[in-house]
Amino acid sequence: MMEAVRGWILSVVVVSMLVSLSQAMVPKGTLAGVSNFIGGLLLLITLLTPLSQLDSWLLPEGLDDYRDQIQDQQLALTTMQQTQLEIGIEEGVETYILDKATALGIVCQVEVVTALDDSGTPVPVAVCFDVPWDEALSLYVEQTLGIGQEGQTWHENQ
Repeated sequence: MMEAVRGWILSVVVVSMLVSLSQAMVPKGTLAGVSNFIGGLLLLITLLTPLSQLDSWLLPEGLDDYRDQIQDQQLALTTMQQTQLEIGIEEGVETYILDKATALGIVCQVEVVTALDDSGTPVPVAVCFDVPWDEALSLYVEQTLGIGQEGQTWHENQ
């Protein structure tokens, strides 16, 4: 690192000396203005050259590893959010069904299963009851939630 700084300082000194020498040798006039402009550009380029190498000095060697870790964490977070959304929808629909069952005088437990629709949103697709089939509750689930008879499971041995 110190050698790089030393080399950079040496480059700045040498370019400065060459620019000063060329300005002293060029006669006054339009050519002197062009010479000053070009000399200033060369000095500016020499001063800014280390900035092009700044990435290799400041960034760690394993940048790709960090990028992969970030992508893995983003995927894990997305998966966790999707799971939490599914659980929330399942619990909400279960509560909704239980409220209707209670209104019908049915005491039961309900388990709702969700699946992702075409847009990636979890929707209820099946429901399992721990009581024998009840026509009113079954019809209600079918009409309000769109879960037909094929998606309903009833335990007849209760």
